[in-house]
Amino acid sequence: MPSDEILLINDRGEEHSLISGILAEMNFALRRADSITAIAFEAKQRPAAVILDMDDASVTNRALREIAAGFPGLPVLGISSRRFHPDLAESIRDCIYACLNRPLDPDELRYWLRSILRDGSSLEDDTP
Repeated sequence: MPSDEILLINDRGEEHSLISGILAEMNFALRRADSITAIAFEAKQRPAAVILDMDDASVTNRALREIAAGFPGLPVLGISSRRFHPDLAESIRDCIYACLNRPLDPDELRYWLRSILRDGSSLEDDTP
C-alpha cells in the first residue's frame, strides 16, 4: 500500500524549500535523508516515491541497483545539474522513473509526482 510520504535525498537547502512546498500543496508528507546510503533505513516504511540528488557523489550504479532490488517498484525521481551521467547510464535506464534537470521546474516536478500517483493507483486497482 503506497504511503503519502515522499523521501527526499538531497542536501540543497534552496531545493528543499521548493520541493517541500510542492509536496505540501499535493498533500504529501516529506521525509528527508542526507545521503543515498541512508535509504535502506529510511525506506523500511515504504514511501510513495524517492526524490534523489543525482549529483551526490554517493549515487552509484550499485547503490541504485540495490534500491531497485530492495524496494521493487519504488519510483525514484532523479534531479541533476547535468544532462548526462555516463557512469550512471545503466541505472538511469533501469532504476530511475524520471530525471529532472536543474534548476528544478516546479511544474515538471508536479507532473512527475502526478504520474507516480496515477501509475500507483492503476497498479492498486488491478489487484484483487
